[in-house]
Amino acid sequence: MWLLLLLITPSYAANCSGLFTQDDRDGEYAITEILAAHNKLRSSIALGQYGAMNQMFPGASNMERMVKTSDVTQQACDSWSSEFQQHGLNRTTMTWDQFSAGIGHATQMAWATSSHLGCGVALCGDGNKQALVVCQYQKMGNMIGSPIYLEGGACTKCPDYAPMCDEAHGLCIPTSATVSPP
Repeated sequence: MWLLLLLITPSYAANCSGLFTQDDRDGEYAITEILAAHNKLRSSIALGQYGAMNQMFPGASNMERMVKTSDVTQQACDSWSSEFQQHGLNRTTMTWDQFSAGIGHATQMAWATSSHLGCGVALCGDGNKQALVVCQYQKMGNMIGSPIYLEGGACTKCPDYAPMCDEAHGLCIPTSATVSPP
């Protein structure tokens, strides 16, 4: 599993406690929103419709639809996907240079075979004005020397465990996935 950590703070990091769940903070809405943000980015990459720094990314032939596994927030996705806009993507194979350039969060969002997402949020600091967001991905991504995704037409190289295609969004659907809109 790959773990991402993001501290959203207007001033400084503080001692965080009080992890909240869908039962006490409108969690189902947050889960739906962060999952939709991930799948929107993944879909636009898969269909060859995503670009950054005046360059379109190649389409992905094996991009899987991500499914939820726990609480999440939209803010983390917005922050992480903006790494592509700031740094671009030079190649679809993960290199140390790409990772150290500061796009590790974005490449994990786009890692084709990461199909399960779970996040937790803790409000912290004076007046709960900061949020600590931690997300875990299965299957693990950001493996140096491994492809972020396979280039090609959407759904043309779906893995055996994800044989169906959501043609409208260009995402491979794992047989274990619950059917929900991207």
